[in-house]
Amino acid sequence: MIEAIKGELTIAQITSKYGVHATQITNWKKRGLELLIHGFKSKAHGTESESARFN
Repeated sequence: MIEAIKGELTIAQITSKYGVHATQITNWKKRGLELLIHGFKSKAHGTESESARFN
């Protein structure tokens, strides 16, 4: 949920808007942030190895 990650709405507002339990939103937000961090870390490692190939 982008709204939860960005903080555009409170958890209570999101639960009301989508009819999803607050715990589920919290879990999605946590997992989404973990995946974003992992994606950037993987990208950084991939970029280093790619630049090493061209040098």
